[in-house]
Amino acid sequence: GVTGLAVAHRLLVLGKGKISVTVLEAQARTGGWVKSRFQDGILMEEGSRSLRVAGNGATTLKLISELNLCEQILPAAKASKTRYIWFNGKRQVVPGSLASMLGNPLTIPLLIGGMLEPFQNRRFVKGKGDGKGSDFHDESLHSFFSRRFGRFVADKLLTAMVSGVWAGDAHKLSVRSCMPSLFESERQHGSLVLGGLFGGGKSTVDPEIERAMAAAGGPSGVYSFHHGMQTLTDALADEVIRLGGVIRT
Repeated sequence: GVTGLAVAHRLLVLGKGKISVTVLEAQARTGGWVKSRFQDGILMEEGSRSLRVAGNGATTLKLISELNLCEQILPAAKASKTRYIWFNGKRQVVPGSLASMLGNPLTIPLLIGGMLEPFQNRRFVKGKGDGKGSDFHDESLHSFFSRRFGRFVADKLLTAMVSGVWAGDAHKLSVRSCMPSLFESERQHGSLVLGGLFGGGKSTVDPEIERAMAAAGGPSGVYSFHHGMQTLTDALADEVIRLGGVIRT
């Protein structure tokens, strides 16, 4: 699968020809769950459909740049940034602009949650964090958002987002693993809102990552490839072989 190919690629790059790497693939083809095909001119994805820039996306963007795939990135259409949830028996847009807030039943609970967030159940460690959260216990995404923004946001919005992004249960997924930046923001500033306002200066971005990020639609981008997600796994497999690795199917 993609994890095995990525690990093999990294070992070969770091080893600089001094180590041997063999990838064992249970299927007749590489890529695992990632499989793209065209049917009647339409791209069909049998596994993962897209990638996100946010979260741990910088690592993937770096890999994409190393594989010379930036020109093949296909960012999501702007219309896809409009999100909907099923609320009070009908489809309701999630507020993302001033216009979408007007007359929206989700607006007031979201505003209240945001305004009260800096005062909610603060667990705060002064000074810079070690990046590992070793002095902060982990918790589920649902628990984290319930504490910070209230049950309404956690129940109505977070669970829908988690289902779409991770296809998982917000009560079981780790906030430290899924949203490390939010975990660290609370750890350092005691609040996500305060962390966003006073989080520090502009960080330096690797030029290779910056180029790939621009092609993917920016820091909040969602993207795939013109010929599907299999573009990434095929390129990884080719590069593993080029670097001297062995793939056995």
